[in-house]
Amino acid sequence: MALFKKNQSLDHDPAFTLTLPNVRKGTTYLGKNLNINGNINGEDDVQILGNHNGNVELSGKLEIHESAVVRGIVKAKNIIVSGLVEGDLDADEKLTIQNTAKVTGNIKTPVITVHEGAFFEGEVKTNKD
Repeated sequence: MALFKKNQSLDHDPAFTLTLPNVRKGTTYLGKNLNINGNINGEDDVQILGNHNGNVELSGKLEIHESAVVRGIVKAKNIIVSGLVEGDLDADEKLTIQNTAKVTGNIKTPVITVHEGAFFEGEVKTNKD
């Protein structure tokens, strides 16, 4: 007994039916209700909405959303922080700390933006190539 016709297809990709902030092709989303322990390495862009304990090293863009908590050393091409980070941040191009962010750790980046209302405790080193 077949449940689907042989040529039947869906009008949409079922993996992308959720409404996510700034959905982009080639971006990995770590959901709001996830608790991840371990390191993340890769080339794609990543958006973290949940909790992550471990280091992150990306050659793409990293967004740490307002609901996210990240504990570990973070390195990426571009980093946007809106949530809580406890650990050092190293951005190859640019780091943005939004007004909802709480960052405790040292920062290394050529360009930094800290929005009014953000909490930051640590040292900043701007490295110009």
